[in-house]
Amino acid sequence: MKFTWFRCAHAARFLVLPFSLLFAEGCTGVASTGSARGEPTNTDSDPGGPQVMPGGPQVMPGVDPTASALLPGPKPLRRLTNFELKNTMWELLAVDVPVPETLPRDVLSESGFSEGSVISRLEAEAIMEWTGTLAQQGVARIMASAPCATAPADRALQDECVSGFISNFGMRAFRRPVTAAESTEFFSYYRDVLRTQQSYGFEQSIGVLAHLMLQSPRFLYHAGSPIAAMGPTSGAVRLDAYELASRMSYFLSGSMPDASLFEAALNGRLASTEGIQKEARRLLSDPQSKVQIEEIMLQWLGIEDLRKKIKDARYSFTPELGQAMVDETRRLVDSVLDGEGTLASLLLSRTAYVDNGALAALYGHPGFTGNNLTPLQLKETERSGILTRAAFLTSKSLGSELNPIKRGLAVVGKLLCLNVPPPPAGFVPPDHVDPGLSTREFLKRHDANACASACHAIFTPAGFAFENYDGVGAYRTVDGAETIDASASVYFPDGTTRPVVNALELSQLLAADAGTGDCFADHWFRRALRRRDIPNDEGHRREVKQAFRGATGNIRELMVALVTSTAFTHRSLESAK
Repeated sequence: MKFTWFRCAHAARFLVLPFSLLFAEGCTGVASTGSARGEPTNTDSDPGGPQVMPGGPQVMPGVDPTASALLPGPKPLRRLTNFELKNTMWELLAVDVPVPETLPRDVLSESGFSEGSVISRLEAEAIMEWTGTLAQQGVARIMASAPCATAPADRALQDECVSGFISNFGMRAFRRPVTAAESTEFFSYYRDVLRTQQSYGFEQSIGVLAHLMLQSPRFLYHAGSPIAAMGPTSGAVRLDAYELASRMSYFLSGSMPDASLFEAALNGRLASTEGIQKEARRLLSDPQSKVQIEEIMLQWLGIEDLRKKIKDARYSFTPELGQAMVDETRRLVDSVLDGEGTLASLLLSRTAYVDNGALAALYGHPGFTGNNLTPLQLKETERSGILTRAAFLTSKSLGSELNPIKRGLAVVGKLLCLNVPPPPAGFVPPDHVDPGLSTREFLKRHDANACASACHAIFTPAGFAFENYDGVGAYRTVDGAETIDASASVYFPDGTTRPVVNALELSQLLAADAGTGDCFADHWFRRALRRRDIPNDEGHRREVKQAFRGATGNIRELMVALVTSTAFTHRSLESAK
């Protein structure tokens, strides 16, 4: 069977537009009033206006007076990231196709994590083409959503089957039941346009309807169900069961809810903290959750796509080596999750799973012939946890070799949550190291400048602890003609300055410090809510950090604490309207 997508392209645009005002100004990744930085000033949760959710026991939105003591913040409207889009297409259509370069790239949000970017008209057309291609490839899964296995001979039975398909496929594509208005609109389009005007056959019409749903903002965006237009104007509103299920699934697994989570939403099992915890732990036991946690970890530390990293020729750096570095970090995260599952073990583990000879040699094991399932114990005098792995060190290196700047910024920002003031107006950063000086000596002289010392004193010392690692993370003991001095005095949020002799000791210090766990939890709080902090978050963040401490720093239990937080299960009433 082949679908003639081109013939319905203009009709597709006609159908998609009524679903959302988002497309009135061109598609955007975040609903906004047009601020320069794309701030989520418009926090409507549903792109299509007020609707009434039909059928079945549900936890419907409504004012929750018990949540008023810790009033939650807004829930910004976000487009699916490309990672989420690819995963969702697999769940819907069983088609594993990379997101093409023609689709909009994800951007770094104010939360510090990736989010779907603004969509231009040209990119919207690329989405239309890509979803059409996937719908053709996923025809078997699409037809499985129809109540009838083959086209009935009777027209009335065909209509009944199409209506069932709209409900079944729409439920999964939109991550919640299709409304009566949506069902009517899709069916009318099938009856009046596809069947009558264009004389499409039954199966071809089913494919076109699926394609149209995959272009809808209700598929492309994290959209929920709005509260009624009338009612209280302040307080907290609980997400309905389907919106909560979708929010949970995309945070814990990076994809749409599975059948069990949909069933839990339908049967009201997400109405209690215990029910949410049970479903969260079930999702976190699935292998897909590891992939999601890997993604969050890479974004948290700012580990780049190292295939595109440009390094000086003396490093013999290749795209293959860069990819091997990232893959090894992913496997480090997996091994931590399979073991103690704690932040401390992530910061201290010396176990690596290496399947690249150049990376093994970089780690001091030339001739290593194992594979990615063979554990390699890294030298205890050289490596300790994720901060001493090649992916982090290479990502946090500069062409100028002033690596302490970028590495120190990562430590104080991602593990200590220290705020670094912006450089003063007119400040020109150094762009190279004097060949007659070591990196440490050059930066010490540079930082003696009052203009630089105001902020560099916060982060450069932490970066000095990594001076034993060159621009690609290889261990070294000399810098030019100078013996490496990796000692540092690291400033902590409690106002103390703590000495360390190198990155190994810094990793141990961070792993043992409760403030590191608090900072880690704060970053994941922002990732779970997909927005920047607001004053109302303070109480919720404190509860989550207490839970993380109580779970001895277990990463999965942090995620469970996040999805059961009122900040996650509720939103402010103002933002929900």
